[in-house]
Amino acid sequence: MLPCCLGVLEQEQHHRQLSIHKLKRRRASRRRGACARKHGAAGVDVTAVCYDGLIHGCGVVCGTVVTSHHPDYAEGAIVSNLGVWADYQIGTPQTVHPMGDARPVPVVDAFSTFAVVGPTAYFGLLDISEPKAGETVVVSAAAGAVGSIVGQIAKIKGCRVVGLAGTQEKCAWIQDDLGFDVAINYRT
Repeated sequence: MLPCCLGVLEQEQHHRQLSIHKLKRRRASRRRGACARKHGAAGVDVTAVCYDGLIHGCGVVCGTVVTSHHPDYAEGAIVSNLGVWADYQIGTPQTVHPMGDARPVPVVDAFSTFAVVGPTAYFGLLDISEPKAGETVVVSAAAGAVGSIVGQIAKIKGCRVVGLAGTQEKCAWIQDDLGFDVAINYRT
């Protein structure tokens, strides 16, 4: 538990899972420490930053509300937000979002799908690409976290789906288990 008092409408959460984006892991490992700061072309922080003894900007966290001063966040509620590498964190309704009841799916599975991967696949395909039934959707990295979901959403929308993957095993998986129409091994 955090050694401080909660403000009005704040809640304290105990982190259960942490989803660290691949870019964050790569940059942190290259720098031999996650507390390095690097700015991208637009001056946007693209690595984890260390201050106050915590690593910030690491990714999306999932936690359980342990103490709350907000009526919409009951103790025991499962929440997610951008977080820090810590066991506990304080949040407000502007920074924390309820996960909802995902039963019978385990929280870790729901979190891994709904935190970053699922919205990236869903909004990237449907809002950016806007596929129509009967069109062909080609998915690069089709056996990856985002690509595998993109292909399934495209199938639900009535599209023909072609997936690109790097091994025969991955090609078999996306075709046999996920229902892609065609799987191409880009290495052969």
